[in-house]
Amino acid sequence: MEPMGRSALHHEHADDRCNRVLIIDDEPRIVELVCRCLTAEGYDVEGAANGVTGLTKAVAQGYALVLLDLLLPGGQGIEVLRRLRQQKPDLAVVVISSSADRTLIEECLHLGATFLGKPFTLGELLAVVRARSDGPR
Repeated sequence: MEPMGRSALHHEHADDRCNRVLIIDDEPRIVELVCRCLTAEGYDVEGAANGVTGLTKAVAQGYALVLLDLLLPGGQGIEVLRRLRQQKPDLAVVVISSSADRTLIEECLHLGATFLGKPFTLGELLAVVRARSDGPR
């Protein structure tokens, strides 16, 4: 699913970044649900269906927060997180995953990400997004 928020042609100001969220997840229904929920709360949300597109967007555009599915096809999630840390070390990242692999979860935490397990409630999602971004309260 592609952007549901503002047009890519929109000229971005520094103040606009505080409410911009990118969700990288290969499950279209998760992307749609998260986009609807966060948009209703005043966030400007865009989606990316794979790690390559998500990483490109995250690096090229200004976001306050990236929600990253850890279990992307081909194991891309952890690689996207590693590259985000290299290229955008201050970008807030929340890893969302149903993985029970403790070693992988610990690596995500070591890389500075917050972990949110799937399934999650909309209340849990909002609490984590609010805590990790400077966007709408």
